[in-house]
Amino acid sequence: MCFQVSAEKTGDASRSDVLIDKTLAMLAPLVRLLVANGVTFPQLVAALKPAFLRAAQAELSQSNKRINDSAISIVSGVHRKDVRALSSESRLPARVRQPLPSLAGEVIARWASDPQYVDEDGLPLALPVRNGKARSEPSFERLSQSVSRDFHSRAVLEELLRLGFVEVSDDIARLHLERAVADRSFIHAMAYIARNVHDHLAAIEGNFSAMQAGNGSPHLEHSVCTEDLGPESIQALQELARRVLESATRRISALSAERLEHDSQRSGSQAMRMRFGMYFYSEPESPLMRDGESPLKGSEE
Repeated sequence: MCFQVSAEKTGDASRSDVLIDKTLAMLAPLVRLLVANGVTFPQLVAALKPAFLRAAQAELSQSNKRINDSAISIVSGVHRKDVRALSSESRLPARVRQPLPSLAGEVIARWASDPQYVDEDGLPLALPVRNGKARSEPSFERLSQSVSRDFHSRAVLEELLRLGFVEVSDDIARLHLERAVADRSFIHAMAYIARNVHDHLAAIEGNFSAMQAGNGSPHLEHSVCTEDLGPESIQALQELARRVLESATRRISALSAERLEHDSQRSGSQAMRMRFGMYFYSEPESPLMRDGESPLKGSEE
């Protein structure tokens, strides 16, 4: 690990204050990814509620505490009515659960399904950006207002343009529905990211929890960080890191294959998995990340 909490920065801050402050820094790249792909704050909040419930249940179970709606609500902070509703919803098949849509998502859904906005083949119509003289004539402005009047239709159109779901030419808006649907490559890429980030964070959380309990770190997790470097130095270090990664990956893969063959003969022991990875990241120095880190100067580790 390559950071430490600065005493003069925390003062009398509670653990939750420090955790939230540092979590915001950790979440910044994830939030950028969400915003870039049209995921809104209410959608994330709705998605986080079940995660908090699962974490609260696990914490209560590990502490040998009684698990009920009230206890889960107190530990998670999720209202007891929501705990009850989400617990019932979790028993439904995934295809039955209705995710909270964004405004852009609602507009796209209506454009792609409402008989007023599709042609005879069920494909989304090309729509004039603004309302015409006839009230019955479909337009993007009318479509947007049918979903919500809280935002100007031009602002909604700009959001769809930003996301790449719509193109406008000669004041005619055309929906590219295929771009709004996650294709196989997008799904595979996000699954890869999720597995890697999950395991890295799980290693950090496991080590931190073990440290709080006075135990040693059960997982390998370490980084080296240096400030005040020039672009040429960054390139040299990145090339070295790439060579180290290639060598380490070959050795880990070879031993993994050997152990897999050896362990195929085992009986009775629990099957386990592992992930070994490395990363190299550089960016212009940021006050956000400098706060709370203990960077290297020269060759100090």
